[in-house]
Parts: sequence; structure tokens; C-alpha cells
Amino acid sequence: MTEDFDYEAHERLRARVANTMDSVLWTYKQHFKAGSIYGILNIGLDGVATLFAGLLTYSLIWGAWSTSTMIALAIGVALISGFKTAARPQKRSVAHYKAANSYQTLFEKFRNYVILDLANEETGLPKMRSKFEELAERRIELNEETADVSSFWYSWLTLSNWVWRKSIYDEVGTSEEATEQLTGGAKLSDSCSSETVTESKKDHLTREAKLEQENEKEIV
Repeated sequence: MTEDFDYEAHERLRARVANTMDSVLWTYKQHFKAGSIYGILNIGLDGVATLFAGLLTYSLIWGAWSTSTMIALAIGVALISGFKTAARPQKRSVAHYKAANSYQTLFEKFRNYVILDLANEETGLPKMRSKFEELAERRIELNEETADVSSFWYSWLTLSNWVWRKSIYDEVGTSEEATEQLTGGAKLSDSCSSETVTESKKDHLTREAKLEQENEKEIV
């Protein structure tokens, strides 16, 4: 243990890391969900269009159905083709999967950072902060470079997880537990000889402005 190591500052940094990782995790899960749905939609539309075209061809050859039925099938094929041209589900699926892979790669870099740097007291706070800022900057770049995910996909992902009784934290945990699962291995305050930072105090430490106000009141 390094006596002059600022464990509370480390806890604040750890909370920031967990918060950013949580955002990256949700974003890449939403991109994967969007890519999956658009992919399924594209395959489904192709299947229906192929079916309608097959039925139309069969009817034209064998005269199996009335003219109105054949017109309806032809209109159906045209509508599906027009919708695919406008919605571009295949292109969107590829774009979302590409974005998801980029965010997942960033998330894994965060995990490595937590284990190799944030959990190592000898790294020192300046280097810990510098590495975090580097990863956080990469997240900002990805937000600008990749396809956007609307709140719709957040709601869809949340609903899907509720229906299937799953959680995006199945690999890492949930809310307060998520912080422990995301960065728990980097917790160094337990080795401090003074009072350790509890989970509730850590929540306040993430709101630095509020914490400063509380400190000012205590000083007064």
C-alpha cells in the first residue's frame, strides 16, 4: 500500500470509468439489437416477396386465381420492393453490426484497462486518469463516426430483456452491482487504513459538484 495514494480520488475515477463503461455496454448492445432486427426484417421481406412472386408466376402459368388476386400479388411485390428501397434494412443492419463491433472492442479495452491499470496501485492516478481520458475520447469519436441508435432501440432492448428475463449485465451485473462487476477488480480503497468508501458514499462521489457543495456546508 502506498500511504500517499488518494483512495477517494481513485474511487471517484472508478465510478467515472464504470459509468462510461455502462454507456458503452448499452450502446453496443443496442447496435447489436438494431442490426439483428434489421437483418431479420430484410430476410423476412425477401421471403415474402419471393413467395408472392412465386404465387404470381404459378397463377399466370396455370390460371389458378382471378385477375384481381394476381394484381394484388403484383402490388404486394411492388410495395415490398419499394419499402426495401426506402428503408434499406440490409444496409442499416450492416451499419449497426459494424458499430456494435467497434463499441464492443472499446468495451473490451476498458475491461483490460480496469484489470491491468486501474486495479494496479503502482500505475498511479495521473496515468490512470490519462488512460481513462484516452478511452473516453475514443467513445466520443465513435459516437460521431457510427450510426445513431434512437431511444426506440433502448426501449426495445429493455422490453426484450424483460420478456426473456435477461439483462445486458448478465455478463457483468446490474446498476450498483454493475459498478462492482465492471470495475470491482480495481477497487483499492479496502487496503486503506482509514475508513473505506462505501457504495452509498461512492454514489455521492460520482456527483462531484454536489459533493463539493456538501463539503462547503460542512466547512461553514
